[in-house]
Amino acid sequence: MNTIAITGPECAGKSQLTADLQATLGGWTVSEYARTYLQNLPRTYRVTDLLAIAAGQEKSYYSNRSQFPNASWAFLDTWDYVLEIWSEVRFDLVHPQLLDFRNRIAVDHYLLCAPDLPWEADPLREHPESRKDLFSRYQSALDRDGVSYSVVEGMGSSRNQSALNALQSLISKAH
Repeated sequence: MNTIAITGPECAGKSQLTADLQATLGGWTVSEYARTYLQNLPRTYRVTDLLAIAAGQEKSYYSNRSQFPNASWAFLDTWDYVLEIWSEVRFDLVHPQLLDFRNRIAVDHYLLCAPDLPWEADPLREHPESRKDLFSRYQSALDRDGVSYSVVEGMGSSRNQSALNALQSLISKAH
Protein backbone atom coordinates (compact mmCIF):
# COMPACT_ATOMS: atom_id res chain seq x y z
CA MET A 1 0.00 0.00 0.00
CA ASN A 2 1.18 3.52 -0.82
CA THR A 3 0.53 5.92 2.04
CA ILE A 4 0.35 9.55 0.99
CA ALA A 5 0.00 12.41 3.50
CA ILE A 6 -1.39 15.73 2.32
CA THR A 7 0.01 18.61 4.33
CA GLY A 8 0.47 22.37 4.25
CA PRO A 9 -0.89 25.62 5.65
CA GLU A 10 -4.53 26.47 6.21
CA CYS A 11 -6.75 26.94 3.21
CA ALA A 12 -4.29 25.33 0.81
CA GLY A 13 -6.73 22.76 -0.58
CA LYS A 14 -5.62 19.72 1.43
CA SER A 15 -9.05 18.18 1.95
CA GLN A 16 -10.15 18.72 -1.64
CA LEU A 17 -6.90 17.28 -2.98
CA THR A 18 -7.28 14.25 -0.69
CA ALA A 19 -10.78 13.59 -2.02
CA ASP A 20 -9.70 14.13 -5.63
CA LEU A 21 -6.76 11.73 -5.35
CA GLN A 22 -8.91 9.05 -3.75
CA ALA A 23 -11.50 9.46 -6.52
CA THR A 24 -8.79 9.14 -9.19
CA LEU A 25 -6.55 6.45 -7.72
CA GLY A 26 -8.92 4.57 -5.43
CA GLY A 27 -8.00 3.37 -1.98
CA TRP A 28 -9.22 5.08 1.16
CA THR A 29 -8.78 8.30 3.07
CA VAL A 30 -8.36 9.48 6.62
CA SER A 31 -10.32 12.72 6.77
CA GLU A 32 -9.19 15.78 8.67
CA TYR A 33 -10.16 14.92 12.23
CA ALA A 34 -9.24 18.32 13.70
CA ARG A 35 -12.24 20.03 12.14
CA THR A 36 -14.74 17.56 13.62
CA TYR A 37 -13.01 17.60 16.99
CA LEU A 38 -12.81 21.40 17.28
CA GLN A 39 -16.37 22.00 16.09
CA ASN A 40 -17.59 19.91 19.01
CA LEU A 41 -15.24 21.39 21.62
CA PRO A 42 -17.12 23.67 24.08
CA ARG A 43 -13.99 25.65 25.04
CA THR A 44 -10.80 27.09 23.56
CA TYR A 45 -8.49 24.31 22.49
CA ARG A 46 -5.29 23.41 24.36
CA VAL A 47 -2.10 21.59 23.40
CA THR A 48 -3.56 18.39 24.87
CA ASP A 49 -6.38 18.66 22.33
CA LEU A 50 -3.80 18.27 19.58
CA LEU A 51 -2.86 14.94 21.15
CA ALA A 52 -6.53 13.92 21.09
CA ILE A 53 -6.72 14.93 17.42
CA ALA A 54 -3.64 12.81 16.65
CA ALA A 55 -5.22 9.88 18.48
CA GLY A 56 -8.44 10.30 16.48
CA GLN A 57 -6.54 10.37 13.21
CA GLU A 58 -4.54 7.30 14.18
CA LYS A 59 -7.70 5.42 15.15
CA SER A 60 -9.28 6.29 11.81
CA TYR A 61 -6.13 5.16 9.98
CA TYR A 62 -6.12 1.71 11.58
CA SER A 63 -9.87 1.32 11.17
CA ASN A 64 -9.64 2.06 7.45
CA ARG A 65 -6.58 -0.11 7.03
CA SER A 66 -8.40 -3.10 8.51
CA GLN A 67 -11.55 -2.41 6.41
CA PHE A 68 -9.59 -2.17 3.16
CA PRO A 69 -6.63 -4.54 3.55
CA ASN A 70 -6.06 -4.91 -0.21
CA ALA A 71 -6.18 -1.22 -1.11
CA SER A 72 -3.24 0.16 -3.05
CA TRP A 73 -3.60 3.71 -1.71
CA ALA A 74 -4.17 5.48 1.60
CA PHE A 75 -4.53 9.28 1.57
CA LEU A 76 -4.07 11.04 4.90
CA ASP A 77 -5.63 14.50 5.05
CA THR A 78 -4.01 17.14 7.26
CA TRP A 79 -1.58 14.72 8.86
CA ASP A 80 1.34 14.78 11.32
CA TYR A 81 3.28 17.85 10.20
CA VAL A 82 0.12 19.94 10.46
CA LEU A 83 -0.14 19.06 14.14
CA GLU A 84 3.55 19.82 14.72
CA ILE A 85 3.53 23.21 12.98
CA TRP A 86 0.17 24.12 14.52
CA SER A 87 1.48 23.34 18.00
CA GLU A 88 4.69 25.25 17.35
CA VAL A 89 2.85 28.37 16.13
CA ARG A 90 0.00 28.33 18.64
CA PHE A 91 1.74 27.08 21.79
CA ASP A 92 5.44 27.65 21.05
CA LEU A 93 6.14 23.96 21.78
CA VAL A 94 5.68 20.54 20.24
CA HIS A 95 4.56 17.83 22.62
CA PRO A 96 6.82 14.74 22.27
CA GLN A 97 3.74 12.55 21.77
CA LEU A 98 2.98 14.45 18.56
CA LEU A 99 6.38 13.41 17.24
CA ASP A 100 5.73 9.82 18.35
CA PHE A 101 2.53 9.89 16.27
CA ARG A 102 4.66 10.51 13.18
CA ASN A 103 6.86 7.52 13.94
CA ARG A 104 3.98 5.04 14.34
CA ILE A 105 2.57 5.31 10.82
CA ALA A 106 4.91 5.14 7.84
CA VAL A 107 4.21 7.66 5.09
CA ASP A 108 5.64 6.91 1.64
CA HIS A 109 5.30 10.44 0.28
CA TYR A 110 4.05 13.84 1.42
CA LEU A 111 2.26 16.28 -0.82
CA LEU A 112 2.92 19.82 0.44
CA CYS A 113 0.13 22.10 -0.77
CA ALA A 114 1.29 25.57 -1.75
CA PRO A 115 -0.80 28.47 -0.43
CA ASP A 116 -1.66 29.64 -3.95
CA LEU A 117 -5.42 29.22 -3.62
CA PRO A 118 -7.65 32.14 -2.60
CA TRP A 119 -8.24 32.48 1.13
CA GLU A 120 -11.66 31.29 2.29
CA ALA A 121 -12.79 32.56 5.67
CA ASP A 122 -13.65 29.87 8.19
CA PRO A 123 -14.08 30.17 11.98
CA LEU A 124 -11.46 27.44 12.52
CA ARG A 125 -8.77 29.12 10.42
CA GLU A 126 -6.45 31.45 12.28
CA HIS A 127 -3.66 32.81 10.04
CA PRO A 128 -4.77 34.27 6.70
CA GLU A 129 -1.80 36.63 6.61
CA SER A 130 0.82 33.99 7.47
CA ARG A 131 0.25 31.27 4.89
CA LYS A 132 3.55 31.84 3.05
CA ASP A 133 5.48 31.81 6.33
CA LEU A 134 3.64 28.65 7.40
CA PHE A 135 4.41 27.04 4.04
CA SER A 136 8.12 27.76 4.64
CA ARG A 137 7.86 26.12 8.06
CA TYR A 138 6.37 22.99 6.50
CA GLN A 139 9.05 22.88 3.85
CA SER A 140 11.79 23.33 6.45
CA ALA A 141 10.36 20.55 8.65
CA LEU A 142 10.07 18.13 5.72
CA ASP A 143 13.62 18.98 4.63
CA ARG A 144 14.91 18.64 8.19
CA ASP A 145 13.46 15.14 8.46
CA GLY A 146 14.59 14.08 5.01
CA VAL A 147 11.20 12.69 4.03
CA SER A 148 10.01 12.21 0.46
CA TYR A 149 7.77 15.11 -0.56
CA SER A 150 6.62 17.18 -3.50
CA VAL A 151 5.10 20.65 -3.63
CA VAL A 152 1.65 20.76 -5.23
CA GLU A 153 0.61 23.99 -6.93
CA GLY A 154 -2.12 25.33 -9.18
CA MET A 155 -5.88 25.51 -9.12
CA GLY A 156 -8.50 22.93 -9.98
CA SER A 157 -7.47 20.24 -12.42
CA SER A 158 -3.94 21.63 -12.76
CA ARG A 159 -3.47 21.19 -9.00
CA ASN A 160 -4.67 17.59 -9.23
CA GLN A 161 -2.35 16.99 -12.18
CA SER A 162 0.55 18.45 -10.18
CA ALA A 163 -0.16 15.89 -7.44
CA LEU A 164 -0.50 13.01 -9.90
CA ASN A 165 2.77 14.00 -11.56
CA ALA A 166 4.46 13.99 -8.15
CA LEU A 167 3.14 10.49 -7.48
CA GLN A 168 3.95 9.10 -10.93
CA SER A 169 6.70 6.75 -9.80
CA LEU A 170 4.42 5.27 -7.12
CA ILE A 171 1.54 5.03 -9.58
CA SER A 172 3.76 3.11 -12.00
CA LYS A 173 4.78 0.65 -9.27
CA ALA A 174 1.13 0.15 -8.22
CA HIS A 175 0.11 -1.06 -11.71
